[in-house]
Amino acid sequence: MFKNKGFTIIELLVVISIISFLASIVLVNVNMYMSKARDARTKADIRQIIIAMQMYYADHGSYPTTNGNWACLKSSGSCWNGSYSGSATLISDLATYISNIPKAQANSGCYAYDTYLYNSSWGSPASIIWKKETPFVTGECDGYYAGSYDCGYYYCYQYIES
Repeated sequence: MFKNKGFTIIELLVVISIISFLASIVLVNVNMYMSKARDARTKADIRQIIIAMQMYYADHGSYPTTNGNWACLKSSGSCWNGSYSGSATLISDLATYISNIPKAQANSGCYAYDTYLYNSSWGSPASIIWKKETPFVTGECDGYYAGSYDCGYYYCYQYIES
């Protein structure tokens, strides 16, 4: 008698399709958790920036000024598709309180959210704009606006309270 010592092509295809299906489920979940991890990093970065701003306020009685304009939280160059500029003075003012301003998480080529924006006189009394990849939960954005979806991200005008 002839004994079958291998798998048929149908059996191999079934096994490959099952493995592919399971791998696709894992990849979807990994992407979701990576987005949440980037959001957690962003929230931690924003907390550090706000603490530095509050320490500056405690020492000087006001927040670092942007003369009523929005400024990129970087020392030079532009952000938001050239709409705003970095401020070496702003970064210098904060250097005592935070050694390096954290960079915004990767933005997949969207014009917005390529850096954090700050305004010393917009809001109550100052504001910073930041973005998330996942929707905001109630109370997560203590500011003017939260939850709008633009360029694949949700954003927050976060008030900086003294």
